[in-house]
Amino acid sequence: RVVIRRRVPKDNNCLFSSVGYLCEGRQGSVCTELRAAVAEFVTSSPDISEVVLGMDVEEYGKWIRDEMNWGGETELLCLSKKYDVEIQVV
Repeated sequence: RVVIRRRVPKDNNCLFSSVGYLCEGRQGSVCTELRAAVAEFVTSSPDISEVVLGMDVEEYGKWIRDEMNWGGETELLCLSKKYDVEIQVV
């Protein structure tokens, strides 16, 4: 296996930049699109609740669209389902 390290901007969008680069081959505006996709997935998924999110589902949808907030495990789960890929964090 070959591992290639790529740098992404340090702008609270690093998770979204990384997934956008790997799954779509682009960065930048893709971050806003991916945040919106996560918000849509969460608000339409009966499997994700306040217990998982730590806040009301609708509130979370607004929260994740704000580029001042970081992504994490929940966002990776949503994006892995969107692209039908396994995402491993090292």
